[in-house]
Amino acid sequence: MIVRLAIGLTCLETGSWWRSAAGSFFEVPAVYSTKPGKLMEWAHLIGYDGVQLLPMHGVQKLKDLSYILTCEGVWTPEARTLWQRLQHPMEWMLFLAPPTRDEVLAKWQDLGIPRVRHDFSGEKGDYIEIRHGIEDVHRLNDLIVLAETTRCQYVADMRHLLELHPEGSYLKNGEKAAHGALHQLEPHISRIIHLQPPVFGADQFFSDPVNTPTGRIFIHALQIVQRNHKAGKYGAEEAIAVAEYLQGARAIAALSNRRVIGQATSMYKAMRLLCQQVSGVELTR
Repeated sequence: MIVRLAIGLTCLETGSWWRSAAGSFFEVPAVYSTKPGKLMEWAHLIGYDGVQLLPMHGVQKLKDLSYILTCEGVWTPEARTLWQRLQHPMEWMLFLAPPTRDEVLAKWQDLGIPRVRHDFSGEKGDYIEIRHGIEDVHRLNDLIVLAETTRCQYVADMRHLLELHPEGSYLKNGEKAAHGALHQLEPHISRIIHLQPPVFGADQFFSDPVNTPTGRIFIHALQIVQRNHKAGKYGAEEAIAVAEYLQGARAIAALSNRRVIGQATSMYKAMRLLCQQVSGVELTR
């Protein structure tokens, strides 16, 4: 099975959101100045096979979309009022306005680019990111029923899996619950995996990813993808592993292009090493 390695394009934007040393979600506005095309060049130079693209400012001007492996909608709440804009500056500084972003995502999907959603669209075969509270569902058994009904496929997201309780409630129960969730959802796991370095312990993850909870869960998810692939569930389509939320692994986000590229390179090496732990997995570069 071939696995293509991608990186979320927002990870390479120097003006990413900052987090406090306590790891809170307080966002400080920064300048988003690098054009998406340039960010894609950086990803290619590091070694990534492609990118996961979000509806950022400037994406409408992209002419060559062959390097886009997946796309994903915006996860931040829509900032309508001044207070909301102050609370969530990334919503309006980085991303297109809602009507335009929806048009862009629909265009990419029509071109055959897999679109990762955060909820159900009603279309069969949706790629849905595993997280708490999808469609107000709070139990894993209900997610199984929804998958059987809608034929959706779940994107194994490492950070969200680590936040699942055995019953599906949003309690930090850790690695054991994550493995249990993957086991129960195995027939419905998609060929797309999301990997994020832990907020705490990022240095350990980058130096020895195999012996970390995040790394072990990723290997488990990739083994499931391989079994589903062998069973013909994905047809001839290749697996895709996407690096996300790199800046969230540090107390202070990257302040320069050098630090951004350095962290993205460390993540690329960690992803390669994790993929090499699964027998039969092939990388393209």
